[in-house]
Amino acid sequence: MPLRSIIGSVMGYCAGEFLKRFTKKIAAYSTGAMILIGTLAYANWITINWSKIDKDLISIVFRGTRAATALTCYLKRMLTHFIPLAGGFYIGLRYALGNQLVPV
Repeated sequence: MPLRSIIGSVMGYCAGEFLKRFTKKIAAYSTGAMILIGTLAYANWITINWSKIDKDLISIVFRGTRAATALTCYLKRMLTHFIPLAGGFYIGLRYALGNQLVPV
């Protein structure tokens, strides 16, 4: 039982470090892409079809809610079976990210 908590803590710490580095890069690249697209649209080099974007996003959101329900059921089963591992993972993740996580 303590071994699972230790392994979970190490895995959580590694995941937290990865998330910190990955999200910074994603934020920088997505901001740059949005500035580039906005500039091209402002210069009339490209045309953005907002009605098509709205229609596509609505279908993605509805599809995502069904998938999220199935994922939630799966995660509940997994967490009740592997509580020591998950607890250690959370502790390691919390340590790696500092106080950036929202308290539960």
